[in-house]
Amino acid sequence: YIPSVQPLTPAQLWSARLHQAAKVAHKDFFDDISSWIAFNRMLETLLDCTESKLAILCRKVDNYTNVKSSNNSASDLAALGPEALVIEGLMNLSSHKGMELEYPQPRMLRFSVNHSGLFGAAMYCGAIVTNDPSTHPLAKGLPPGHAKIDNLITMPILFQNEPVGVLSIANRASGYEDWMLKPINIVAHAIGNLFELYFNAPITSYSPEPLTLSSWELNQGIVQSICEGLLVLAADLRVRLLNHTAIKMFELPSYKASIFRSIADLCPDLGPKYFDWFSVNPDSANSEPIRIETTIISLSGKRTPAEVTITSFRFKGKRYFACVIHDLTKQKQHEAEKDKFIAFLSHEMRTPMYSALIP
Repeated sequence: YIPSVQPLTPAQLWSARLHQAAKVAHKDFFDDISSWIAFNRMLETLLDCTESKLAILCRKVDNYTNVKSSNNSASDLAALGPEALVIEGLMNLSSHKGMELEYPQPRMLRFSVNHSGLFGAAMYCGAIVTNDPSTHPLAKGLPPGHAKIDNLITMPILFQNEPVGVLSIANRASGYEDWMLKPINIVAHAIGNLFELYFNAPITSYSPEPLTLSSWELNQGIVQSICEGLLVLAADLRVRLLNHTAIKMFELPSYKASIFRSIADLCPDLGPKYFDWFSVNPDSANSEPIRIETTIISLSGKRTPAEVTITSFRFKGKRYFACVIHDLTKQKQHEAEKDKFIAFLSHEMRTPMYSALIP
């Protein structure tokens, strides 16, 4: 008997390919590949997978933020509103005047967020799928020289449920359908995390000299082989890296669900005072660790006694903390059994001695 194999649905095929694209993009980050190259590689896979022709990825910024190589003059920036978008990835749209970006070195272009247009509405109100953008009630038209848009999907890039950018793909020969949003959201979710890693809290190596770890596979092999739970926290005390042991300890559903969680949610007793100690004693960084016996709390509410060893290190001028978590459950059980045995032995020895002393 040979069991029948059901063919994968288009949604499953797309999901598999886009999961791989997201994985490659994270590897690019840890291998010190520039954000422009990493995001455009992802967009290239997205276009190939969805059979689309055009793509653009933008990041929301304060329009006065210092963005390197901006094409906008001071007067242009002054004319923008309180929010602006910076192009972080572009595929087949560089024919538009002012958007001639030389791959792989982009010329940054800012433009204001139009909250009533398709971009602004998608970023703040949710994804939009349309096969006739020109007649969409939110459409505001295209700038002169812009490539023709026959159909498109535009969706928000979120980080911790806050909009941080917008992603659009366009011009698929057979149009777009609503089911396509779910697999494409895999890419959008990855981009949201990568925006945070590239532009707010970059950490591209787990160890300073003398050992420089630039290979994603080598890093993962070392980190995941550690039998104790391991968390790497940024200065905001949110998780930037953890291993499988830590995921099991806290009963977290996945690696993605673990990143950027606050240490206060995982170990309430581990307050900022323990981490502030390294700021007060800067000479202790990379040397003396702090050991704390505390209780960790899993996602289901299970409380586990643990010893947490905290060390601090700096990378590219930023401070990070490594927390090694040792489960004390078995040790506490052994201590309880030992105390019980000693109490029993003491009682048994005391009874005959007391009887012998009575005349």
